[in-house]
Amino acid sequence: VFPEMILKEDYADYICIGQGEIPFCMFTEQLLKQESVSDINGIGYKINNGLKINFVSKLTNPIEFPKINFDLIDINALINYNGIVEIGNRGIDYIATLGCPNNCAFCNLVYIFGRKWYAKEVSEIITDLKNFKSG
Repeated sequence: VFPEMILKEDYADYICIGQGEIPFCMFTEQLLKQESVSDINGIGYKINNGLKINFVSKLTNPIEFPKINFDLIDINALINYNGIVEIGNRGIDYIATLGCPNNCAFCNLVYIFGRKWYAKEVSEIITDLKNFKSG
């Protein structure tokens, strides 16, 4: 929400603004190849004692993102990341919707999502939850 403020801090060299799934992936790939990130929408960075913030793309419906291959993820390791969790008290964060269609004056989602709201299909949510449970 405040990209300039964050980039002015000593601890931040780069920021990802807005919906980060696409720009963060591109950023990581280009950084690993030691290529410039100057053409990646949604990325801000320090350059020549100044700040550069690239254009921020419009939101993409998450349905258009590639599906996550849960076979590559050890769900139990994620659940137990902060230590051993007792059986029956296990949990994991799951995002089934993104954004909000309302225009509340106290909330930053209006600024971030522009009153857009996206929801996963119920069948996809059920499939994901079954994968988590069997993991």
